[in-house]
Amino acid sequence: MKKAISMGALAALTAIISARFHEAGAISFSIGFRAEFFAYLPAVGFGVAALALLGQNAGARRFDRVRSAYRSSLLLAFGAATLLGVLAALFRNPIIGIFTVDPLVAGYSRAYFLTVPFSYGLFAMIFVEILSLQGVGRSWTGFLVSLARICIAIPAAYMFLHVLRLPLITAWLAIVGANALMAIAGWRWVRSSLRGLEAQPPAWTTAPERAGAPVAVVALEPEAEQSP
Repeated sequence: MKKAISMGALAALTAIISARFHEAGAISFSIGFRAEFFAYLPAVGFGVAALALLGQNAGARRFDRVRSAYRSSLLLAFGAATLLGVLAALFRNPIIGIFTVDPLVAGYSRAYFLTVPFSYGLFAMIFVEILSLQGVGRSWTGFLVSLARICIAIPAAYMFLHVLRLPLITAWLAIVGANALMAIAGWRWVRSSLRGLEAQPPAWTTAPERAGAPVAVVALEPEAEQSP
């Protein structure tokens, strides 16, 4: 379902952009999106690591390790993806030159590479947060983080381009803004979920113990020794 929604969001953004900026706008978005796959590398790597580490340690109720693993995964993913974004911005002209020599497409693409790649770190944070929520048993919350990012970016891009009639760069800024908002929201949701898990009694606690009721203890008498 998540993959289908992501593909639908990509198609919707392409349609919004091409409706006003035609082929040049759609091609520039396609070029930028292809480069964005580099941001998936640290996002997926550290996100899957967080999923495994948080799931294991949350089950063992080692919340000190849960928080440490989550914090390390988040910082490493953010740092690696941000570095890739800076490199993409610095080498934007050679990257764009691989795909097109059209000056209009190149101009739109340069605007993309000077805005969206600087939010690659935020995108990686979102991915780690989503998989961290899955690791602690909050899969639907992680899905809502992903869905909300799309629901912010698409209406904002439409409003900027078709209602306010602003330049194409505002659509790129809408993507950056959606990444920033959902990185913050995801961080808060993970913190809230971890606090909720810590407040819950362990799963292996018996029902009378959870209710504070006394537990009956039956003493077993040793069997009498039989005479030979």
